Amino acid sequence: MELFASNRPLHTEQTPCLILGVFEQKKLSASAQEIDKHIDHAISKLLERGDLSGSIGHSLMLYHPHGLIQAERILLIGCGKEENLNSFSFQKIIKHMTDVLSQRNIQDACSTLHLLDLKNQGKEGDKTDRKSDKNKDQKNNNLKFKVALSIRAISHESYKFQEFKSKPDTHHKTLNKLVFSCPDQKNLDLLAQINQGIQEGQTIAEASIQARYWGTLPSNICTPSYLANQAEKIINHLKNNFKNTADKLSIKIYGEPELTQMGMNCLLAVGKGSREETKLIVLSYQGSPNPTDKPHAIVGKGVTFDSGGLCIKPRQNMCDMKMDMCGAAAVISTFEAAVKLNLPINLIAVVPAAENMPDGNAFQPGNIIKSHQGLFVEIVDTDAEGRLILCDAMSHVISEYKPQSILTTATLTGAIIISLGHHLSGLFTNDQDLADKVFEAGKKSHDGVWQLPMNDQYQDQINSQVADIANLGKDGAGSITAASFLSRFVGETPWVHIDIAGTAMAPQGATGRPVALLVQYLMDLV
Repeated sequence: MELFASNRPLHTEQTPCLILGVFEQKKLSASAQEIDKHIDHAISKLLERGDLSGSIGHSLMLYHPHGLIQAERILLIGCGKEENLNSFSFQKIIKHMTDVLSQRNIQDACSTLHLLDLKNQGKEGDKTDRKSDKNKDQKNNNLKFKVALSIRAISHESYKFQEFKSKPDTHHKTLNKLVFSCPDQKNLDLLAQINQGIQEGQTIAEASIQARYWGTLPSNICTPSYLANQAEKIINHLKNNFKNTADKLSIKIYGEPELTQMGMNCLLAVGKGSREETKLIVLSYQGSPNPTDKPHAIVGKGVTFDSGGLCIKPRQNMCDMKMDMCGAAAVISTFEAAVKLNLPINLIAVVPAAENMPDGNAFQPGNIIKSHQGLFVEIVDTDAEGRLILCDAMSHVISEYKPQSILTTATLTGAIIISLGHHLSGLFTNDQDLADKVFEAGKKSHDGVWQLPMNDQYQDQINSQVADIANLGKDGAGSITAASFLSRFVGETPWVHIDIAGTAMAPQGATGRPVALLVQYLMDLV
């Protein structure tokens, strides 16, 4: 999709479709009021007749509008009550606009919806006094923010996975070109804000779509080797197409012989029952002007299929376990977005990738495995494999790169769905300042998280009678005990874990979360 900013007067905009917002109670947005003057108040007359209520989800198309405007038609989009408009309802409005344009086969349009005034945060998160609540109205009415959010919403609504359809849905039309109107033709700062929003929004949207695509691929295609090959292609693409990145980027892909030498025994154990080779993928970006700056690290779970191993899962919904690598997809895609945005930070992205299968060679309940860090882990359940591959990956990145912070993300526990459902991801931490930054990034990006406790009492639930630690906790609190397990491997490094089991996977496929959150977090570091 081609995206542009335009500072032409709205009534002179030559476009197949001009998109205007109208509110309930027959109230026009500022842009609609401006156009209404040029078409003999046709919009006001329609609202007076009751042809459009202005409610969210309602719309009306005006064909061949008479008057002194250049647009071929006008699409009026209901925006609800003006005083209730927040960034969540704004996303609904944008998604409805996208659906209407697709249904009408309109692939070229000019929008003014990003000019709507967002009043408050509404139901976007908790109402506690967090740092993220400061200046929230100012943030919500930042043009860059609204343009980027628009692009992400359009991209999410337009995406359709049809890779394996022999007869793809040709009726599914998407926008080819969208122009964002600038409200003040003389204000170049506003035009710059829109262009910045286009760059950020498009970069994050593309990264999210890539993560969705990989997550929805079947596991006979998206294997550990496939992820490694895709990561290598991304590095080569970035080096060849983005200026001054060649000497800033590197990638290391470790196979099973190297992993054995490195002592990555927990990672290797998970993949023992599979014919697919286990991999460790490490991507490095030296974007900081100070090469001695410690990097920030992001680590994503890459179990490309999780049968549960010998503790095999039930048949129902097992096919969804192809998406157990959504953390890996998000981390690689986030890394690419950070480079494209030219963020002045040093960044390490790490993906432990394996397939968890039952086999005569598979690891077994009761096994004791020496981790990369040196802790001995008792295997209570082979279906608690995500924490095993993450603990070795975390230990490796901490010992090799000494990061100033580390974020892990994984479809780690079904228990997080019981706690938070499918709207918010679970957040766990050993450092409250870092947790606050991630929480704020979640609110700003609309990829929200909710913090759960990490009290010392939960550590007792993962103690083992025969080893240093057990890979499964006792007596409930499954998400917390899984995070408590990971906390044993980070030492003093500031760390946040994001459990995305409820948010990264959906019946229609992968969602692309938490790409937006991770990219926003990295942008906020600058």
